[in-house]
Amino acid sequence: MDKREQWRVGEAGEVIVNMDKPRALRLTHRAMKTFSKLTACKLEDMEDAIQDPVKLEALYYSMLLADAKENGEPLKVTDMEALMDTMTPGALIGAAGKALELAYADAAPSPAAEEGDEKNADPAAEEGGEKNADPAAGTGKTA
Repeated sequence: MDKREQWRVGEAGEVIVNMDKPRALRLTHRAMKTFSKLTACKLEDMEDAIQDPVKLEALYYSMLLADAKENGEPLKVTDMEALMDTMTPGALIGAAGKALELAYADAAPSPAAEEGDEKNADPAAEEGGEKNADPAAGTGKTA
């Protein structure tokens, strides 16, 4: 990793952050549980949590634990401030956001995504109605 590059996506699909050394951010089940215990934050609120420095620190700690264990290093919450100070705030937020995105990439797609038309999906079509049907049709109202 180039010293100027603060983070990138690694070959194994994890986010590599360049702190005191390259470290892997992994949002595992254990990381989610640890983050939730530290912050009392629900998983559905994780994306918003990266905007809060205290929660962002807890998220980094939670996601770096597996990397530290693999490398036989102790990692404490109190280590995080110094490690995170090696990166810019924008890079910290960007890397955490990408780690969340990669973790949720395996989530089950919506029916519209399976059809390849996620952005233009019509909710009525998902409920069994005709796709892109005129909402005023059949109501006696003109559009």
